[in-house]
Amino acid sequence: MNPLLLTPLLIAAAASQPANLRVEAHEFRAATATVAAELGTLRVPQRHDRPDGPSFELKFVRLPRLGKNGPAVAPVVYLAGGPGGSGIEAARGPRFPVFQAVREVADVILLDQRGTGLSQPAPRCPRKFEPAPDQPGDPIAMGKTLNTLARDCARFWKEADVDLNAYTTVESAHDLEDLRVALDVPKLNLWGMSYGTHLALATLRAHGPHIERVVLMGTEGLHQTLKPPLQADRLLADLSLKLPESAGGRDRPALAKRVFERLAAKPVIVEFPAGSGMPPKVALSAFDVQLASVLALGTTQYSRTIPALFAQMDQGDFKMTAGFVLQTRARIDFLMNAMPLAMDIASGASPARLKQIADEEKMSVFGPALNFPFPGISEGLGVADLGEDFRAPLKSSVPTLFVSGTLDGRTPPDNAEEVRKGFSHGAHLVLDGAGHENELFLATPELGQRIAGFFAGSETKDEVLKTPLW
Repeated sequence: MNPLLLTPLLIAAAASQPANLRVEAHEFRAATATVAAELGTLRVPQRHDRPDGPSFELKFVRLPRLGKNGPAVAPVVYLAGGPGGSGIEAARGPRFPVFQAVREVADVILLDQRGTGLSQPAPRCPRKFEPAPDQPGDPIAMGKTLNTLARDCARFWKEADVDLNAYTTVESAHDLEDLRVALDVPKLNLWGMSYGTHLALATLRAHGPHIERVVLMGTEGLHQTLKPPLQADRLLADLSLKLPESAGGRDRPALAKRVFERLAAKPVIVEFPAGSGMPPKVALSAFDVQLASVLALGTTQYSRTIPALFAQMDQGDFKMTAGFVLQTRARIDFLMNAMPLAMDIASGASPARLKQIADEEKMSVFGPALNFPFPGISEGLGVADLGEDFRAPLKSSVPTLFVSGTLDGRTPPDNAEEVRKGFSHGAHLVLDGAGHENELFLATPELGQRIAGFFAGSETKDEVLKTPLW
């Protein structure tokens, strides 16, 4: 074994390793570097109220602290989004420099949550959602088809001894406490992205005294799994103001409404020549375009094209939109994975939130697209709702930094502002022009230093940072 890979945790683990923890030397290969790290395996109960029952193996990579100066800082555990994303894989690509910046002050632990990445994912359901490209999408018919597929998958997983109720945010929160105990540290720092913020908040509720500090990037509150539909309309209006008229800006909401009314009256058939790589005919309904639009609104990379697409459709050109629609239909296939499906169903929504969503669907130009196929997909799968105590407003004195993008169509700044009402030590860093996913990480080169400084104990304040994205 290369002695350079014998990092402090590895030496300590070799000396007195808990029975449920294994640590070994590991080379972590990122896009721009290969670094000496550790690969950990933590065994946790599938259901924490049944400690002697079946168990899972969770995998994590520990990137040791680089900086030698400054006070000791609790390990920073990164929690990926999705749900279903891999914390280990999240650090390999263009986000790696941000992780490197945080390593200047603390160990960074890249956790694959239960059922994700290397952490024993359930077998993928063999059923597939394969709508005919020449048939226009209908939310009621598609919802029924997806619910039937989901029930088939639930039976498949049951026959494979997969317990869907083991995949809840509460169980994952208890996993983090098991990790803290196994590492023999008094506290952890948590760094969540999108769904990872949902998990971080649940961990604060369940194990707050053992959490030092928290960074929430793209906040999804404990009651915010399902989104208010008018959120998408507001973002489309904001995009219209950001874009010049020459790039499709100005009054796009009215134009979008006109396009959707046309498609609702009569779906459009787009024909493609042989050899184009596209089906001969693609049928587009209003719902097809609504669904593709709300998914594209997640990042500015795609959302900045939406106003121009509506301008094209208003002129009768639907070819580019047809490609977006086919990509969107393929993305719905995520429902055949046990962890993300069960996690979202379990977190659920209150009756009041469901009523708000139903009311707003009637007013939104995007109709029911923003949350589709939830909440209907939840029925008959046997996944227990976590309840109103889980979704109740959280109060915490743990220092927390909220990071939001003004053009994030999935987890907008309003989410963070609503959640932070219960935080006595919360600050909000808003990245003007940033969307979701990589854009929150890459919007400004200052982000890594801001996060590192926060975990090292620096005081923060509310701030808006301009970004070069616009």
